[in-house]
Amino acid sequence: MREITELKELQKIELEMLQEIDKICRHYHIRYYLAGGTLLGAVRHQGFIPWDDDIDIAMPREDYEQFIKIMSHKKHPIYKLLAIECTKGYPYTFAKVVDTRTRLVEEIGKDLHQMGVFIDIFPIDGMGNQKRKQCSV
Repeated sequence: MREITELKELQKIELEMLQEIDKICRHYHIRYYLAGGTLLGAVRHQGFIPWDDDIDIAMPREDYEQFIKIMSHKKHPIYKLLAIECTKGYPYTFAKVVDTRTRLVEEIGKDLHQMGVFIDIFPIDGMGNQKRKQCSV
C-alpha cells in the first residue's frame, strides 16, 4: 500500500466510496443524507470543506438497519462494513464503510479493526409523540 500524503487524494478516495454507497442505496431504495461538515461542504463549497478529511452520512433508523443487513452479507470487492451489529469488538455506536485497499493510521488512538479510509454512517432516530417520551428522565 502506498502512503496517502495529500488531503485531496484522501478526499478523492472518499468521494469514490460515497459514489458506491449512493449506488447501493439507490438500488435498494435506502434513504441517506449528507451530514455535518460533509453537508456544509456540499452546500458552501460545492464539494469538501477545504480542510475536511472525512465524509459523514446519516440514515433514518429503518434504512440504517437495512443498509447494515445488506452490507454485512454483501461481499464487495473493495468496501467492508464495520458495525456493532456485525463486527466483534467494534467500539462505535455508528457504522463505518472502509476501503480495504487502504490502512488508516491515526496519530491519536489505536489502529482498530485494521481500518482503512472510511465513511461514517449515523442512524437517525425519531422522538416519541408524547412530551413525556421526548424527555430523558
